[in-house]
Amino acid sequence: MKNHMILGAFLCLLSLGSWAQTSQGVVVLEVEGKMKFTTASGKKLTPRPGMVIHRKGGLKMKEGASLKVLDGVEVVSVQVPGASSLSESLSANPAQEMMGFVGMFYQMINDWCGTKNFKIGGKGAGGIGTNPPPSVRTGGKGAGENNTNPPPSVRTGSKGAGGGNTNPPASVRTGSKGAGGKDLKIPSYKVGKASVSPMGNYPVHGKLSPTMVYFNAPEGMTSEKWTLRIFIGTSNKIVYETKSTLAYEALDLAKATGFTEGSAYRWETYAGDGTGKVAESNSFTLVNPSEESTALEIIQEQPDYLNAGDSWRACWESYALEEAELYYAANQRLLYARVFDPKNRLLFRLYTGFWYRSQE
Repeated sequence: MKNHMILGAFLCLLSLGSWAQTSQGVVVLEVEGKMKFTTASGKKLTPRPGMVIHRKGGLKMKEGASLKVLDGVEVVSVQVPGASSLSESLSANPAQEMMGFVGMFYQMINDWCGTKNFKIGGKGAGGIGTNPPPSVRTGGKGAGENNTNPPPSVRTGSKGAGGGNTNPPASVRTGSKGAGGKDLKIPSYKVGKASVSPMGNYPVHGKLSPTMVYFNAPEGMTSEKWTLRIFIGTSNKIVYETKSTLAYEALDLAKATGFTEGSAYRWETYAGDGTGKVAESNSFTLVNPSEESTALEIIQEQPDYLNAGDSWRACWESYALEEAELYYAANQRLLYARVFDPKNRLLFRLYTGFWYRSQE
């Protein structure tokens, strides 16, 4: 586990006292069937994952409908046909702390969904809470506002994951427009009318299983020639080099020669032929594929995980992989989940938080 998890747990406990007294918001995790929620002002809305709703609001559910919410660090499933108050299904004094991985995971969700600063009538998710932290990397709208694109689409200007095809790119398409209005040669698949990068613009770093990875062109070089070099550790020994005019360069680490399990590597990108200064750089360590399954063992017997739907499961898995420093795999879980469930605000908010944490 990372050192920041230990520090985070300490800071979490310090903040719990004030949070327990001020938070009246619960986070919507999953919604099945038809229902309506009534706010304190009488506004009716349909609960959606990622919304923060008031625990004393009214709820009217059709037969067979269910609502799953995070109340403090308790996951509560609500299945009450007809009209009722949400509070009737919640504990009067929900637990506000839990040690270990699950406690950290739930606190992270509360932080990024804004329950700590929840106010009745504020303009948050669904118009009833406060806005979560903004995406500091893009300078764009916060995760609770109207922009549903994930933060990595800053270099290409392309849309974020938002449809139903999770196959990796089979060819290079040139139809999408970049921020400058130029056609970009971006490895992508089609989601509706949009061309979507399979990996966003997430940088290759941390621990990696031998898999297909995508290296981004230096910023501003998405339609010009650029060079990628990968070195062994901190040495100047080049193990891989390629020149490209694409926005992404794919490399299958399972098939590429010169890469060995347990070894550390450093990659650098350059404009043009690679004779100038380094544009971007990062490092990664190639690990055994079993490390991913090992990282997921911590959640395999958690009832809340076992009873989760696909999108909610992806949140669990991504956070477990992140804590094991398997950042690239964690990114894949959330990004592909958004392909299947593009309107899920919980996925977007947690994806924004993941980008913020994993690139600090």
